Amino acid sequence: MLIRFLCFTAIYSKLAFADLFSSSLQLEQSLMETEANFVRHLSDYIKNENSRLSRLTRILNELKKSDYAVESLAKVDITEKSNPIDAFLGIRRVIRSRSAVLDILFENVAEDILAFLIDAVKPQEEDLLGVTNSLLRLQDTYRLEAKDIANGMIGSFDKTTPMTSDDCFLIGKTAASNTDYYHALPWLSVAKEKMDTEAAAGASVQRTFILNDLYSNISHAMFAQGNVEHALWYIRKLRETDPSHPSASSFHEIWQSFKDSGRKWDGSWESLPPVSNPRPMDGVDVEYEALCRGEAVEKSASEKEKAKLFCFLQQNTPFQILAPMKVEIINHSPYMAIFRGLLIGDEADRFKAMASDKLKSQKSFLDNVSYRVVKTTAFKDSYDEIVARVSKRIGEVTSFSMESAESTSVANYGIGGHYGPHCDVAQPNDLFTNEHNPLSFNKTLQGDRLATVLFYLSTPKAGGATVFFELGVSVPPVKNDALFWFNIKKNGDGDFRSLHASCPVLLGQKWVANKWIHERGQEFRYPCDLSPDV
Repeated sequence: MLIRFLCFTAIYSKLAFADLFSSSLQLEQSLMETEANFVRHLSDYIKNENSRLSRLTRILNELKKSDYAVESLAKVDITEKSNPIDAFLGIRRVIRSRSAVLDILFENVAEDILAFLIDAVKPQEEDLLGVTNSLLRLQDTYRLEAKDIANGMIGSFDKTTPMTSDDCFLIGKTAASNTDYYHALPWLSVAKEKMDTEAAAGASVQRTFILNDLYSNISHAMFAQGNVEHALWYIRKLRETDPSHPSASSFHEIWQSFKDSGRKWDGSWESLPPVSNPRPMDGVDVEYEALCRGEAVEKSASEKEKAKLFCFLQQNTPFQILAPMKVEIINHSPYMAIFRGLLIGDEADRFKAMASDKLKSQKSFLDNVSYRVVKTTAFKDSYDEIVARVSKRIGEVTSFSMESAESTSVANYGIGGHYGPHCDVAQPNDLFTNEHNPLSFNKTLQGDRLATVLFYLSTPKAGGATVFFELGVSVPPVKNDALFWFNIKKNGDGDFRSLHASCPVLLGQKWVANKWIHERGQEFRYPCDLSPDV
């Protein structure tokens, strides 16, 4: 029943159900454009400010040269000054200088950069929150250590720029503010380690208020995760540096909890027990994460079942006789196969180029949600000859009619972008899918989605697999390959074993395209059967 609910719900709320991220294409383009504009505006502002400062300096130097200024600095008795010419020149000089200074100060040299910073600059705080949450999701799914990420390491891949203590503290504090102490604890601990290392290396003196804030947050996280001794140690440090800090009063609560526990501790750092950091398992799909890592799960095929899977060269049409299609069967019931090298030459790149032009016109960064999982656009066969050519090829390799098939949709996943569990079939009693979904269809005219062809337009460096929960199947994305599966049984019922999801992209970009083949026109190609098991 849960699987059926997920499948029914997903078709109505795909964009909402899949909760993160904007396309990586848009993110990179927006960041490049934003930083370039930021540099230009800031350079212009500094240039203008330097010009203003130069003019102010000239006025200052002229004032310093005046008789009144010189004599004032020399402490000359003002009563000895009675020359009316000097008085006139002095008054005129002050008025003229004052007017010139006011004109300079009221120049709107900051107008452009202010408008840029207020109205144009992206990303905003919401974007940073989205990236932070995505990073934590990647950390869970691929079992990454906070310390490794903080040091610029993603698994075994090339090292990138390390984070500072401030960066780590921000991630930990963000998690703690959401009562996510499981993630907060390691990030706050790494922040403290980095803060100590940076100070020892001669970096700027630790800012007391940040250190106190760190003590407060890490003490709270330690206490929430059951590490009472560690919580006591940090809250004690906070009381030493800032007794008036709002969190310092929690010392008595933590101390009482420690006394009630009956545990022994001499108060030293060296005698602290190992840190405990249990992960809350509510809402966690362990099998999903394992499949994303490419690990076998309980529902995965046994070695005996795998022995029945095979590869072959398909030659169903005259074209395939000349260029056989490499087919790899990965599941028998429901039938699932990979068409190796379905796309030829530069077809994948041309699809990406066409989609990129459309995605550029879509709103960058935020779009009234914290982050979208993916940006999607669709192309009819008439849009370009390459779209029609690939549609025809799909018809040849699947032996299905493309007359009622949907337009080819192209999607680009962003940082940590994933697509939550869903089925591609519609609800049984519904004629239309969600009108707000750009990929909606009319079930009465087209029938339901009989089968899905998912072809990969890129190969991410890591992550982004397509996983099937009920089958224990994980398919890594490989450029030019296409994954095929049935969504409907031969008796017309939805096959909810096709419940699937797209795993988070760990490194690189993930581009995919979908072609949904509908029931209409397949009556003789996919004949009905009364059995619910086929």
